[in-house]
Amino acid sequence: MEVIPCGVEVVLKRAEYHGVITCISIRDNHVTYEVSYYESGTYKSNYFCDYEFFVSAEQTKVPIGFRHI
Repeated sequence: MEVIPCGVEVVLKRAEYHGVITCISIRDNHVTYEVSYYESGTYKSNYFCDYEFFVSAEQTKVPIGFRHI
């Protein structure tokens, strides 16, 4: 499985707010990202799927998981 790493700057598609990925949540095979951002002077944090935001910089997904020995 590959994910966008924490610390990457993103732009939310609906509101065009700039934010930062602060957490990655994996449930079954579904990945959501907690994005922290400012809205009307208030700090907010919500979970989004990767299709709900643009990645600000050229960022590739990185592999995540465990190595079986």
